[in-house]
Amino acid sequence: MHSLNSGPESSPSSPALLSNITPENGDPEARLAPAATTTPPWAPEQEPPPAPTHCCMSGCHNCVWIEYAEQLLAYYHDGGDHALAAIEENVLDENLKAYLKMEIRLLKKR
Repeated sequence: MHSLNSGPESSPSSPALLSNITPENGDPEARLAPAATTTPPWAPEQEPPPAPTHCCMSGCHNCVWIEYAEQLLAYYHDGGDHALAAIEENVLDENLKAYLKMEIRLLKKR
C-alpha cells in the first residue's frame, strides 16, 4: 500500500520509472536510444532535407541546424542559391536565419 507521502519514485506510472521502458520489449533495464538515432538518415537522392525540430539552442559544434545547412548544399547543386531560399522559407527565427545564411556562404567557399 502506498502512503500519501510517497514520492514519484514509488509510483508505478512515474515518468522516472517509465523512461527506461522501451516500446519494443517493455524491458525496464533497456535504455531508450536518442531521437536522432531513431530517425532514418537523410540522403541527397531523396527530397530536400526536412528542417530540424529538435535543437537544444546551446551552441553545439555539431548543431542540427548546421547539419541542415550542409544537407541543403548537398541536395541543391546550384552554388547555394536554393539552400539560402530554403533557409529563408523554413526558418522562422531571424537570428538563426542570419546565422545559417552565413554558414551556407562560408560552406560554399570551401
